[in-house]
Amino acid sequence: MQRLQLVRALIDVAGLSIDRVRRMLAVVDEPPSTMTELLHLATDPEGGAAAPRAAAFVADLGWDVPDGLGALEDLERGLAGLDASGLEIPATQLAALAGAIDRVAEIEIDGVPTASSEAAVAYAVLGTELVAPILLALRRVAHARHTIARFGDGHA
Repeated sequence: MQRLQLVRALIDVAGLSIDRVRRMLAVVDEPPSTMTELLHLATDPEGGAAAPRAAAFVADLGWDVPDGLGALEDLERGLAGLDASGLEIPATQLAALAGAIDRVAEIEIDGVPTASSEAAVAYAVLGTELVAPILLALRRVAHARHTIARFGDGHA
């Protein structure tokens, strides 16, 4: 019954394809030898293309992450989009944002259940998919809060 709930949650809630769910279940059925590899396969199973600028950025932060991480490719696209827009965000500001998100990731990883690989995969995949919109919404709420604190509420 727990496996069926996991499959339904991965498809219905996280919106994963049947193929991706099949790969997640393979990780559950034959978990890798380390929790690090298990979580990596659960949250970044495809890997990514070379992302030299992103890799240099995270290296400058002192972060040790594997080559070919799909998230690095996403970061590379984000940095390129920022450049293309003409919006300049200082490296110190990007580093400060990275520090804040590093703390968020630490909190999430601290919550990973270790009782079973199935529980860890469910937490990692569903947590990644379901918490992302919450984090973005909280960011917008915090923007409103800080805008009001800095510039006033806009009412005369």
